[in-house]
Amino acid sequence: MAFKMKQSQFVKEFFQRLNQSDVVYCVLKNFTQLPEQSGRDVDLWIEERDINKCRQIMFEVAQDLGWDLLATSLRLRFINAGEYYFINNESTNQVWVLDLSAYLHWKGISYLDHRVLSKHIQTHPRGFKIASPGLEAASLIFRGAMAGVIKDRDKPRITECLESDPHSFLDVLQEPFSHQVAELILAAARDGNWDFLEHNMKIFQKTIFKRALLRHPFFQIKQWLRYYTAIWRNRLSPTHGFFITLLGPDGAGKTTIAKLLVESDALKNIFPRQKYFYRRFEVPWKNLIHQIKRTGVRLDAEVRDDRSVVPMEPLKALIYAVYLACEYFTGPLFLRWWKSNAGLVVFDRYFYDYLVFEDFARCPWWLLFILAKIVPRPDALIYLQNDAATIYARKPERSIPEINRQIKICERLVARLPNSFTINSSKTPEKMIDEIRNILIQNLRERNRSVVKPLGNSKRLIGATLRPKSTNSGHLGIVEPEK
Repeated sequence: MAFKMKQSQFVKEFFQRLNQSDVVYCVLKNFTQLPEQSGRDVDLWIEERDINKCRQIMFEVAQDLGWDLLATSLRLRFINAGEYYFINNESTNQVWVLDLSAYLHWKGISYLDHRVLSKHIQTHPRGFKIASPGLEAASLIFRGAMAGVIKDRDKPRITECLESDPHSFLDVLQEPFSHQVAELILAAARDGNWDFLEHNMKIFQKTIFKRALLRHPFFQIKQWLRYYTAIWRNRLSPTHGFFITLLGPDGAGKTTIAKLLVESDALKNIFPRQKYFYRRFEVPWKNLIHQIKRTGVRLDAEVRDDRSVVPMEPLKALIYAVYLACEYFTGPLFLRWWKSNAGLVVFDRYFYDYLVFEDFARCPWWLLFILAKIVPRPDALIYLQNDAATIYARKPERSIPEINRQIKICERLVARLPNSFTINSSKTPEKMIDEIRNILIQNLRERNRSVVKPLGNSKRLIGATLRPKSTNSGHLGIVEPEK
């Protein structure tokens, strides 16, 4: 309840300052219970020329009310549009998201045209700006349908909006789709013919593609350049995402904790996507090892009857370690991709474990350590610490002397590698997950402090104002709604 009150206070203050600053904005959907209840996020459309002003107000309100920016997932970095994840200093178990959109687009092509959106803004009885019912219906249809499916929970609201305000729905859609197509979409939505909308979405996409090029070719080319440049910049330098590796002797519980991290609801509130790895990256050429094994060459270490491992010969261990390091060295290409999609990457048994395994005991430690410094560095290296007797009693995979040997190497690595944290594994898995989550949150807070800075002198990119032109769309190949 305390978090809901703080969330409501944030929303009220944010809307009040937006109104005072004459920012052109509207809440696109799910505003019936605002500002008292905002759910997980609030979706806002902002006029592009006001996006930096809105962003500055958002950060000021957060600072004044005790909220920290936890992460950002920017879709168009040039105009700072995207999702902003906030966490309250007194309610660290809850995350709240403000989703700012300057364009409602499909691959850089606006499907709810920004040149007419500002004409369909209304004032809610509580004082903040909202989309007209027709604009809200269009937003609900296309934000889902462009992704492949219209959500079932949105369908009753779409029908309700279209009954009260079909005119703004047609006005918003007729420029990107033509009046003819807008009428077809309206008829299908009114009749609840959702299959028609989803089935013809590819045709709708082609329609806005053709009309954008015909009506505003130079502006559209500029938008595409911005869109795809932003995507690749975000791939190369992710603004969101986190990479965790777990370290510890055999039996410390790395696999259990790694899987619990991926399944944690608290972390899913921060990271929409999760990726779990066991020992190796899922790169195409990793099957090379399996091909070598088919030739009869034995790469795995030999296991004795007492389950102890016979270390590999020095030359074989060296070659194998270098090969694995090369595989891990290519990891940044894949890690950046997953992290840029707001992903949590959890690695169970990373390259550092090769310094611990008996398999590589005859390989020069200094060489393994150098290779360990080359491979992608995790945002957090979590060492699950415990004494050998407790680990053996829990899971007698290795002898106590061997566990002690592994513990000494782990402690040596933690002392030398950056971003290392130690957690005692005698605690319950739930408490260990909470500790790791706190480490992650603190890391994200520190990482994003530089994002919250004054933007008064920042340059704003103002979209070109183009005069609408009339055109006939001709035959569009759309399948008529079922009667």
